[in-house]
Amino acid sequence: MNKYSLFYTVLMLLSINAFAQNDEKPCSKGKVVLQLQCLDQAIIDHKRTRQTWLTKLEKEVEIKQNNTGNTQLFLSFQRSKNSFDSYISDNCQWRYLNELPNSEQAALKYKRCELAVIDQQITILKGGY
Repeated sequence: MNKYSLFYTVLMLLSINAFAQNDEKPCSKGKVVLQLQCLDQAIIDHKRTRQTWLTKLEKEVEIKQNNTGNTQLFLSFQRSKNSFDSYISDNCQWRYLNELPNSEQAALKYKRCELAVIDQQITILKGGY
């Protein structure tokens, strides 16, 4: 990775991070439909930020793997990424089911959970490896 691509990556991360500071609090007022739409947009923004950090770390892991010859590094990184997606689904699913038969509250609970867990992962990813 040359110095220009690193510069643009950092610049992109900073700009995306500035736009993705939405959390669920602005989404907690109004009709349930509006709250769900607000949460959907916040989740999209957070997923975009998460993907940017994952891409950055993936490139760093690839470089380190190429320099060290440790072929398990990238596979482990990919496995952890896939496992986390399953964790989000499983962790929020039981919260959804717990709110049934009130499907509106269940959907709100699931989306708030998803947003919180993605936000936690972003914080962890920012710490590097």
